[in-house]
Amino acid sequence: NTYTPRYLQNNVVSKKLLDGIFYDWINTYWSWMNHRNNAPSDKPDVDNDGIAESDSKLDKLINKGIDNLLNNSKNNFTEGTIIMGNGGWITGTSHDKYLNGIMIEGFTDGENISEESYGWGAVMKSYYLHLKKCKSPNLSFIMANGKKKDYKFQRFAFTSALMFNGYFCYTNGNGAYKSTWWYDEYAVNISTGESVKSPDYKGYLGEPLNDAYNIENKKQKLANSLKNNFLNAQNMVWRRDFKNGIVIVNPTKTEKTIILEKTYKKIKGLYDTATNDGTSVNTITMKSKSGIVLLKENQ
Repeated sequence: NTYTPRYLQNNVVSKKLLDGIFYDWINTYWSWMNHRNNAPSDKPDVDNDGIAESDSKLDKLINKGIDNLLNNSKNNFTEGTIIMGNGGWITGTSHDKYLNGIMIEGFTDGENISEESYGWGAVMKSYYLHLKKCKSPNLSFIMANGKKKDYKFQRFAFTSALMFNGYFCYTNGNGAYKSTWWYDEYAVNISTGESVKSPDYKGYLGEPLNDAYNIENKKQKLANSLKNNFLNAQNMVWRRDFKNGIVIVNPTKTEKTIILEKTYKKIKGLYDTATNDGTSVNTITMKSKSGIVLLKENQ
């Protein structure tokens, strides 16, 4: 639990040879390893005393080792080196003081097993807390995994990420992550409302104008709802306003019809032309677990 990787020993990376490092399995909770069914090995004995650790001791020892690893990274890499980790879903924030961000892997994967651990509210709470607590520059992001043409799920995950100021990735769900698919919402020519497959048109929404809020009660902020009752937060529809448009996400289990305060227009898409048809709307019907990006008219 005091392990220092070889590449950190004797200041072997004292020169600026890399931009950053990404560690897998940067979690806070480890006691689950004592409760696996059909585990390929016995319960962990981290301190090698021949006795399996209790739940509390297992958490304590592994977290101490992770802190040592991350602190050694901070001290041995040159100043400004990005240090990130993959924490999965509800990861805890005990290591965030060392990190420039966490990858939230597998957006809502496992929700059918446990909403409390893997549902939208749990994922979003973890995402929000890592964005709040990790060091600057904070590069935390949501990774969603699915099929190439599952536009509804991709857009649901993407619009969820836009509720806060993090980053987003959508890739394949099986095997090594290697797909770099492009989607309508990634880049838009704001003057025409047309999706463009070019990074030159990213950032089309402009700066956010507010924090994400309950579409039925603007005073109710998503961040507060996640902190106070993240399971209840997934029973509401959320919206965030930007300079050039709005983003709405419906994580609930029912279809919702939203009456907008004025007319907006849909993106004119290249891929999902059924949803992103370029039409002007003042109401929008959203299926369960869906999201939408709408543009202001007359840009």
